[in-house]
Amino acid sequence: MSGLVGTSAMQWERVERIGAGKLRIAGVLGFAGLTAMAAQIAVALPPYDIPITMQTLPVMLCALTLGGRLGMVSMLVYVLLGLVGLPIFAHGAGGLSHVWGATGGYLLGFVVAQPIVSAISRVRIGTRGGPLAVCVAVLAGHAVVFVLGVTWLKLWGDTALSEHISWAGAWFWGCAVFLPGTFAKAGIAAVLGPGLVGLDRRLGR
Repeated sequence: MSGLVGTSAMQWERVERIGAGKLRIAGVLGFAGLTAMAAQIAVALPPYDIPITMQTLPVMLCALTLGGRLGMVSMLVYVLLGLVGLPIFAHGAGGLSHVWGATGGYLLGFVVAQPIVSAISRVRIGTRGGPLAVCVAVLAGHAVVFVLGVTWLKLWGDTALSEHISWAGAWFWGCAVFLPGTFAKAGIAAVLGPGLVGLDRRLGR
């Protein structure tokens, strides 16, 4: 009887692992898809056509929900699908030229920000995984995206444009104009995020 019980327990654990694995795959693909959808809500700003989008909201929620490692996988899937030509970047763009264009640094930031957002959201700031911790984590994640985005924009301008972009210009057009939306998205994440933090662990990560 004990052997039968032990075998049943092992089978149940295996079923749970398979189920958790499917959920993790669904999460990775799901957040890549949400990021692609959010990219289509876009308004391009002259002179460098850096688009204002809703992308960073699902990017940050991805880190909160899936954790740093799976979050990076999800964002890599998004970037790689766009790299091979699927029209999933802002304004339905895709392909190598877009990844290496003015906005390439932001795409890199989506990936790099994942473990940072995940780690900060679990620090005890007020309440561990609470609204304040999530808000700080999301603002830190946006900071990572902007640092890489602005730096890339400056270097891209120095090599791709006849007139170089100044650091002040790169900061203004690559960051400052996005700050109102950034704070709004941080507020939304502070409402939605606390219920998502640590979900990766409950899925058996």
